[in-house]
Amino acid sequence: MFSFFKKEKINIWNVLAQELNGVFIPAKYDECAKTEIVYKDWKIILDNYINYIDVGNSSREKWYTRVIAKYEATDDFRFEIYKKGFIRSIEKFFGAQDLEIGIPDFDKKFIIKSNNGFKIKKLLQNNEIRNILKSLKDVNIETSNRKGIWGQELSKNELELSYFTHKEIKDLNELKTLLKLFQLILDDLHDSKLIK
Repeated sequence: MFSFFKKEKINIWNVLAQELNGVFIPAKYDECAKTEIVYKDWKIILDNYINYIDVGNSSREKWYTRVIAKYEATDDFRFEIYKKGFIRSIEKFFGAQDLEIGIPDFDKKFIIKSNNGFKIKKLLQNNEIRNILKSLKDVNIETSNRKGIWGQELSKNELELSYFTHKEIKDLNELKTLLKLFQLILDDLHDSKLIK
């Protein structure tokens, strides 16, 4: 007698948590599953976000992959970096200016906005950060005062380093690369005394 078993779907967040000694948090009614990684004094969260879009008499799911790390800021340094052509669907923050960092191959591919040109140029002098950004297919990284990018406003002096893309990332190496990018940026901001 043969028995047939439905192949269990692999949960990328569980695998990532196991490989990186993180914490896997199963899906809840109103939240997708996620992985939490503690890095120094920060918690980096990788997950999916589902937005339901009304289409006539029904709704359609739009999936995003997010990476988020909340931190306590010592000043209001803010930035956005995204690839040219990336579809933007969130508000711009007040006082941001389009900037170039003086590295032609990077300036040609990315739109950089910040309320402090000196500080964003200093951050992007880090070759490793620039190389990771260039290696990613989708880049949309910013500092935000909203929980999970689209949520409620955070407390005073709290900001989030956040990344999102308009798709589900299922590649473990791509997620590890994003995690490395966050670690590098958090370290740089901390070394520059911009975050606690």
